[in-house]
Amino acid sequence: MPIYEYTCEKCGAQFELLIRNNEEPRCPQCGTTDVAKQLSKPAVSISAGSSSTADVPPCGAPPGCCGGNCNLFDQN
Repeated sequence: MPIYEYTCEKCGAQFELLIRNNEEPRCPQCGTTDVAKQLSKPAVSISAGSSSTADVPPCGAPPGCCGGNCNLFDQN
């Protein structure tokens, strides 16, 4: 069940909705069904045991060290 982003054509409200089956989206502000689905950037999640390196900067690259897993700061 995907979550979609919408903009209300009547009042201009922007909101997200979880859409089930063939539900018609309704604006939570004014109640109209005159809404436009917006394009959104897909979310990416990487778990601790994942071997994927998508969106993970190389060690020492901004904004910081790979979550502290490279031992860059453990040089005692």
